[in-house]
Amino acid sequence: MTQRQVKLAVRAAYLQIRLACEQVHLVADSLSLAQDQLRDVEAKVKAGTSGRIDLASSRQETLDRRRTLREARASLADAIRDLSALTGLDPIGDPSLPLDSETAAHPPSGIEPASLVVEVEPVDSILAALGSWPGKIDAESQPQVRQWDAQAQAAHQVEKSAKAGLLPKVQVTARSSYDYPDQILPESIQQNVVGISASMPLFDWGRAKRQSDAAKDQARAAESRRDQAKEDWRRDVAKASGDFQALKAEADLDRQASQQAAELAKLVRESYRSGRSSYLEADSADLKALQAQVQSARTAVQVLLQAAVLSSLTSD
Repeated sequence: MTQRQVKLAVRAAYLQIRLACEQVHLVADSLSLAQDQLRDVEAKVKAGTSGRIDLASSRQETLDRRRTLREARASLADAIRDLSALTGLDPIGDPSLPLDSETAAHPPSGIEPASLVVEVEPVDSILAALGSWPGKIDAESQPQVRQWDAQAQAAHQVEKSAKAGLLPKVQVTARSSYDYPDQILPESIQQNVVGISASMPLFDWGRAKRQSDAAKDQARAAESRRDQAKEDWRRDVAKASGDFQALKAEADLDRQASQQAAELAKLVRESYRSGRSSYLEADSADLKALQAQVQSARTAVQVLLQAAVLSSLTSD
């Protein structure tokens, strides 16, 4: 049971690293986009086709994205430290200012260099590993059920032992020997002796009865807890399975919403460059696209976390 809990905690910590890496990558892309937008606005201001309000807004947005990226990198550093504390393994390098591998390959201009580059497995491979839970594992094989079943069996043995002390004890003895009653005459006789005795626990009978009744009650309590553990396991597995399927459907919707928001932001930026849309409209579309992408990444990690929970419940 403890091994399962530790394994699930380590998996959850690793998936938090994956989520933090995805957030760093998305915010870094957003910062690169804001920097490109700022250069475009500066060019338009010099050409006289854009006002200083757009320039101030673009500069403010770039600073906000830079601060958000710094916060995302700090969250990634915390997730790495959490995993290190759970596993007892020190990170290879300084985790104080990490970057994901994709962002480290093409970082936005002007950001601090990575103290540690983090590369995580693809979502499909993680889901394939976590989603391969056995379908034939039943409640009888679960640690909690086996624990209470063992306690019930032990209590039944104590009950049988105590009941044995309530019964009368009968002892039968037999002896056969050759004796020489006369030391002078060399004559022998064969002597056969048979004995039987019975005993009854008069003074300890009440104590033995109480021990037997107590052991019987303990066995019944352990059996009730065993049955309850079975029901709890079946309920948890059904709930985890339902949540997993629901999150998969939600992740698909979030992925579609993210793609549509990114496409809309692209169209609005092109409209802004051609002078048909304002800078605020383009900036709002970019922000919505970023929010949709972050939400999609969070839902994808929630799917993996739920798969880890289901794998923990159904593992042998």
